[in-house]
Amino acid sequence: MSVDVVALLRELEFSIAAGATNNSWLLQSPAGDRFQVHLVEPVERLTAHAVRSARKLQPSGLRPLLAGRTATPGVLERAGAGELDILLEEPLQLILRGRIFQSEESEQPALAQPRHRRKA
Repeated sequence: MSVDVVALLRELEFSIAAGATNNSWLLQSPAGDRFQVHLVEPVERLTAHAVRSARKLQPSGLRPLLAGRTATPGVLERAGAGELDILLEEPLQLILRGRIFQSEESEQPALAQPRHRRKA
């Protein structure tokens, strides 16, 4: 099973604007905002390891867009803080520079809730 990045972007009403290159895509939001990203090979689950691997392979100066079917809570938190750009299939959402774009049908919260530690 692979993640269809273009289909997910279309479902979120994003387009790939003129100005995209072989190494990057220029994404345009429904409101007209533009984001230059480097698309990394999609994975089944975005984990800290997948993030580290993608960053090693990214062209210098370009921000990677990490795509996956799902993501760990830690990756979601980092994306919400603006550290990462991610595109998820389940739940359908795109987080760019800390801004969350999701479909109206998405019922799950965009970011995982912080974990509470047990007191001994």
